[in-house]
Amino acid sequence: MAEKAIQITSTLIVKLKHREQALQLAISHVATSRKEAGCIRHDVFVDPSEPTRFFFFERWLDRAALDQHLAQPYSLALVAQMKQWAAEPMSLAMCEIDQEHHTDPK
Repeated sequence: MAEKAIQITSTLIVKLKHREQALQLAISHVATSRKEAGCIRHDVFVDPSEPTRFFFFERWLDRAALDQHLAQPYSLALVAQMKQWAAEPMSLAMCEIDQEHHTDPK
């Protein structure tokens, strides 16, 4: 049985005074994360109607790849810093994806 990929979606609202710093940190984190062997996809988007709201979309090869990512110093630093800049707690949803039954619209 094949390992299941992990899909994460999260939303973060930052304090306005920290928006630019948070955005630069998020962009840098995404770029670094994409280089990890287990990263299938990692994106950050800014809500055009609410510029302090960031949406993160991640897909990892399996739980082990996600765990390795979360243990990286840059991931730990991102979480710690974003908690300081957050206007409210981050929302996060995670699910397993059965690759066998997943369709990619590409």
